[in-house]
Amino acid sequence: MLASPFPAASAAGPGNGRTPLALAAVSLLFLLVLFHETADSILQLWIDDSAYSHGFLILPIAAWLVWERRHALLAARLRPTAWALLPLSVLSAIWLAAQIISIQVVSQFALVALANCLLLVLLGSVGFRILLFPALFLFMAIPVGQGLTPELQAWTANIAAAALRATGMPVFQEGLQLATPIGNFAVADECSGLRFLTATLTLAILAGAQFYTSWGRRIAFLALALVIPVLANGLRVYTIILLARAFGLEFSASVDHVVYGWIFLSLVTGLLLLIGWSFRQPPPPLQGPYAAGTGPQDWGFAQRNILLAAAALVILSGTAFAAGTLARVPGPIADLDLPSSSSSLDDTAIRALPWRPVLPGADARRFDQEMTGGRTVTRAVAYFAWQRQGAKAASDAASFAPEDWTRLSFGKADVTVDGQSFVPQRLVVAHDNQRWLIYAWYWVDDRFTGDPIASKLLQIRGLLRGRNAAATIVFATPFAADEDPAAAEQALTLVLRQQQGLSSALAHAGGF
Repeated sequence: MLASPFPAASAAGPGNGRTPLALAAVSLLFLLVLFHETADSILQLWIDDSAYSHGFLILPIAAWLVWERRHALLAARLRPTAWALLPLSVLSAIWLAAQIISIQVVSQFALVALANCLLLVLLGSVGFRILLFPALFLFMAIPVGQGLTPELQAWTANIAAAALRATGMPVFQEGLQLATPIGNFAVADECSGLRFLTATLTLAILAGAQFYTSWGRRIAFLALALVIPVLANGLRVYTIILLARAFGLEFSASVDHVVYGWIFLSLVTGLLLLIGWSFRQPPPPLQGPYAAGTGPQDWGFAQRNILLAAAALVILSGTAFAAGTLARVPGPIADLDLPSSSSSLDDTAIRALPWRPVLPGADARRFDQEMTGGRTVTRAVAYFAWQRQGAKAASDAASFAPEDWTRLSFGKADVTVDGQSFVPQRLVVAHDNQRWLIYAWYWVDDRFTGDPIASKLLQIRGLLRGRNAAATIVFATPFAADEDPAAAEQALTLVLRQQQGLSSALAHAGGF
């Protein structure tokens, strides 16, 4: 059992920690109630995405870390910090801004930072220093990293392909697809290793704080926790292909889900911990650097605690009230009237489309098709009259292809649409023996952009003018697996030239 670096209450003398600790606990609960939508968004991602299911362990672990430090907290002279109300106000403003422009991950980070700042206000620098690691560990509860999935998929495919070639198996790699003599394999989103990476990194942060006292060793261990899961996930795909060669495709698929989902992860994690344990450092000698109380607190001291807690809660309550006041929900929107040489597809025709993007939360949608040079080009537009949580153009929940399709490549292209030159997202996805070329971008504040971050900056500019409408625009056309994609590129280019007036039509769609 690891020794705690914090003194026992008897060693440090009586403190004054009970009242500040009680106020801190109540204030944290009040914070969660006020910002429950942000807290719920974190919880929902834990439930919905297995890459973040380890989040359910963060709060119990943090509580255990606090319990380990209880004697030091009770023994320390906790003096509330009035100056910390300033960073609390700044963080509240950041949370409010993130709510207004619908950047959920910033709202989530701000919520955890507010919890840390509340501890600083109510427990002072001495108490916050005692709780520094469990307080910072709460940031691991935030579900981040989804944007790394394409890169992780690419790394996984590249490592698996390199390992196959190194061991003498012929392999042809097309993006995320690996063609081998025994069959074709695709690195899907679920095979990216994001779940493995996030869980391992969380464990490494916890273990690194317990194993080491020097920051050099902690950083080295975290670097291992980043490299080993990526390499291991690529080798996992490699061994799955070897199992398929030895026992058949059906057997390898079952092994992947049953064995590699748990045993492989456990073995690699155990290896990482074994490596980390091999160069651990002894814990520092027990010492009490925290000033102890010299007697019972007087009423003036308790009154100061209560006043600072009240001031913090007034700031938080005002922020939550402002967010509710600024939230807007648009009214009914008529069908999108957009420039097109064909009429909009009805719901039955949309459901029959072989390709259909996932664009949740839109206030209005339009799908239509055009024929260009004997090739069908499908356009999908999702319009958001007033962007908000769960209804925004640049959303992590959106997908430009059905979930069961395989992403072969992800890049960018240079296009000109309606007089605007910009760089949309360019994807090639596969389904059965067919490929689809996809261009996707956003319309925000009368501008087109393929960059989600740029779309948020444009949203801020639009909000300053009282506008918050946006749209996600996707064009797609199919081509055969053995066909040169240049013909598909040409078809999309021709259709994009016909989109004159698209930006103006979107600007007048919702009446904002």
